[in-house]
Amino acid sequence: MKVSFFGTSDEIEQVAGRPTLLLLGLNHSPRLMVFTLFRPSITRHPYRDLYRLQADMAQFDERGQA
Repeated sequence: MKVSFFGTSDEIEQVAGRPTLLLLGLNHSPRLMVFTLFRPSITRHPYRDLYRLQADMAQFDERGQA
């Protein structure tokens, strides 16, 4: 799955510097899902001081493997 994050350089640095992401589920989805980011790419907006982090995201299974 592909994912994009938009933000300032500090915000992108916080997301890109983490090996795993935790997402809290809603309603009928699992309560907690763990993902890893790989093949990241960071681009800068040409007119604003914003950045975009694009990466592939894989969910960890019960054994901790992506």
